[in-house]
Amino acid sequence: MLLALVGAIVGEFIGAKTGLGARILLYNYQFNIAGSYAVIIVLAVMGLILTGLIAFAQSRVVFWTRHRSDGVK
Repeated sequence: MLLALVGAIVGEFIGAKTGLGARILLYNYQFNIAGSYAVIIVLAVMGLILTGLIAFAQSRVVFWTRHRSDGVK
């Protein structure tokens, strides 16, 4: 999931006129450091949320990998 997010941002760096990747480039060209960091923080939070959602879905769907109570996998 994180690689998909990074790929989307890199794609926006290269060819998009809108989106968070384009915002980072725009703010860098304008020397708006606070804006750049704000977008990076938003992307980091998105990455954490998406990773958490995938881990939750995996724990529900892939039931045979759940940890046993005695510490043995």
